[in-house]
Amino acid sequence: PHIARYARQMMKQNHQKHTPDILRNKFQTASERDQPLNRGGAALWRGGLTASQKTASKHCHAMKIIQISDTHNRHHDLRNMADADVIIHCGDFADRGTEREVLDFLNWFIALPYKYKIFVTGNHDLCLWDATGIEDLPENVYFLQDCGCEIEGVRFFGLGYNHSERLIPEDVDVLVTHEPPFKIMDETNGTHWGNELLRKRIFETKARFHFFGHAHEAYGTEKHRGVVFSNGAVLDDQYQFQCKPKVFVL
Repeated sequence: PHIARYARQMMKQNHQKHTPDILRNKFQTASERDQPLNRGGAALWRGGLTASQKTASKHCHAMKIIQISDTHNRHHDLRNMADADVIIHCGDFADRGTEREVLDFLNWFIALPYKYKIFVTGNHDLCLWDATGIEDLPENVYFLQDCGCEIEGVRFFGLGYNHSERLIPEDVDVLVTHEPPFKIMDETNGTHWGNELLRKRIFETKARFHFFGHAHEAYGTEKHRGVVFSNGAVLDDQYQFQCKPKVFVL
């Protein structure tokens, strides 16, 4: 409730153009949960796509995506990022996880000059761990907490930090999590921080891309069994910038 209230105030203060209560549908009932929320060229959904949605979701042109993760309150230091259609933040935009930190991030993220913006929670984003949505976000900003959105024919799904991997549906093009899969770019200081059950589920669903962060020293891109995995953590363990935001073309 506090995040929702402050988000409204923030938007008014910054004169952002937005649709009031765009996330009023929080999928609180079974009947609401499976209905897409149309936003012009995009739709928000939970669970798998219907046959008609699959047919309508064919991607017919190249989409450029920029990925960032683990900025830990240093998002304002990211300047001159590449042009893209979609920007994705894979969590840990905050450090202590306070509302003040989250709202500072939202203020920055909303103002970025990208057509679509997606973010998920990380282990440092405490005040959003149990959130089901954020009211009054602009219609091109997607908080994917165990839900998905379809943008110009590309199907994205975001999993909340430490939430069950069984929530990941079939028919996903781009999976966004904070956690890495086990032993895929998940090692920092000799420890593998990845999730073994998440790894198994990804290969079951056969997503085309999996974007994540969390392991600061494991930035990189690898392909395994037809899936492109990308760790987009831009800071090292001392919270110093070590890597640039990644750009992908789908």
